[in-house]
Amino acid sequence: MRFYWLKISILIFVIFNSVQLCAQDISIGGSWELTIDESDMQSGMISDLNSTYESPADQVYATITHPDYGWFGTWYWRVDVSRDNSQWHNLLHLDVRRSSGGFGFGSISGGTSYQEISTATQSFFTGVRNRLWIGFQYRLRGVSVSVPAGTYVATVTYTVVEL
Repeated sequence: MRFYWLKISILIFVIFNSVQLCAQDISIGGSWELTIDESDMQSGMISDLNSTYESPADQVYATITHPDYGWFGTWYWRVDVSRDNSQWHNLLHLDVRRSSGGFGFGSISGGTSYQEISTATQSFFTGVRNRLWIGFQYRLRGVSVSVPAGTYVATVTYTVVEL
């Protein structure tokens, strides 16, 4: 009898970044922890694991504000995303998408299709004005019995850049 256990933890960290060195801010709430075991085998103990897993929509949320502009001032921003690779297996792929637009007087565009989070910083979505409770959803791909049982941690970094 073979027992398979794989624990995936998605830890969310935030880095503040500003091209103009202004006071915009991004705050992140939530996390995703996934435990994969023998119940995830496709056809019992001698089969492979389900290869893809999704978090609930709005599993993690972001709030983006700029106190110098208040609720009605206009400022443009972009959110970038990357992940740390130190406790990750190269067969696993982590994707993110924006699952909601949150609320506020501004607007958001992009980020609604899944994109893989790599170790290189990449653009995620853009917006204007303050936005609260922007939801994110994650997808894990590449899960297989080829990935050794163990605990894997992805540290995801979101950076807000004033445009």
